[in-house]
Amino acid sequence: MKAIMDKPFLLSDLVDLQEIDNLIYSINQQKKDSNTVVNLKNLETEYKSLLVDKNLKKDILTDFFETKKDLNKKLQEIEIKNDNITSNITKRNILPSELENYQKQLTINEKNYEELLSKIDQLQYENKEKLTDYELVSEKLNILKDDLVANSKLLQEEWNKLDKKISDLENQKNIFLNNLNADLKILYKNLKSNGVDVVAAYNLGDQCGCCGVDLTSSELEQVQESKFKQCPYCSGVIVNV
Repeated sequence: MKAIMDKPFLLSDLVDLQEIDNLIYSINQQKKDSNTVVNLKNLETEYKSLLVDKNLKKDILTDFFETKKDLNKKLQEIEIKNDNITSNITKRNILPSELENYQKQLTINEKNYEELLSKIDQLQYENKEKLTDYELVSEKLNILKDDLVANSKLLQEEWNKLDKKISDLENQKNIFLNNLNADLKILYKNLKSNGVDVVAAYNLGDQCGCCGVDLTSSELEQVQESKFKQCPYCSGVIVNV
């Protein structure tokens, strides 16, 4: 009764199973080594390098940014003052003396405002070369960032397609394993765990199809008499054509 229930003992099944595993491995390698992956890694390396360069140039301009920030803050303060003055001037029943005072304040504020703008222009001029370098790096980073996003999306699309192939092959492998002889299933698992490169291959005359070693007559006889027909050198299963 047990013999009827056992799965067929076909060494050639190991070759077919190995082929499925090889395809899965090959697709996983595609995910790691595709042109898109290489390109994305290069872009990331370039981006990190440019980011370091940008931060260095920004550090050099620390005084410039702080000074400009302070000048812009003063400009905003004057603008707020002028808005308040303008609002007060438009009020009814304003006294002539008040109007004159407001106009004087506006004149002073305008002068101070122009002086601040002049200082900013001078500050920009003194740091022109450094600012140009900083802006060029910033522009390159922005362009590179767009390239990174585009390549990331492309890679995700590629991986989704490859993952679908892997999933189909894994399902195919599971079905295959469910129909594989129990002893062969254990053998295959053990050989893979022990790092055997080629688990099973068809014979090549007197050569092992797994490792290519020429076998003597006595070695070939020992292989044929063994249950799993394993090569004495690589442990791979030699399947007769």
